[in-house]
Amino acid sequence: MLNMSKVMTFIITLFVSLPSYAKEKKKEYASNSSQHVCSIAIIQGSSTSFAFDAIDKYETSHIRNGAIRLSVTCSSNFRIGFQANSPYFTSLNSSTPLPLEMLSLRVNGQSLAVPLSNIEQTLLVGTGPVSGTIYNIDYITGVVGYDYEPAIYGVTVIYTITPQ
Repeated sequence: MLNMSKVMTFIITLFVSLPSYAKEKKKEYASNSSQHVCSIAIIQGSSTSFAFDAIDKYETSHIRNGAIRLSVTCSSNFRIGFQANSPYFTSLNSSTPLPLEMLSLRVNGQSLAVPLSNIEQTLLVGTGPVSGTIYNIDYITGVVGYDYEPAIYGVTVIYTITPQ
């Protein structure tokens, strides 16, 4: 019997970015604690996987509601971005990479899903100040189809927060 099982695993990595002017004004930036102080933390879901272990799963998209939960604290308005650390999903067992567009992200409860890319995309723009506000992020797979070898495919998703 042919093993058609595929698993895509999404490993999450967290980075925090500061605006470019922060390097020149590091002391001023750090000393004024009420201006542009932001932090982001993944409080649930540092790794997510989708198993394609039945024929119907190859032919439809799948949604993992609340795949991760981000806790955000920011003293000003902010932007949360995300990007992959490589141009495609890779596998140790397959020579055929999966395109990044196979995964989209959205804030839970919103209809707009943004495809994963290795160029930073905006996930949400928020109004501050906020303290420990939780955002549930959904992962949505595209239709995988039958063109990819059975394997475990992975990519790191990098989240950033930038004061606005």
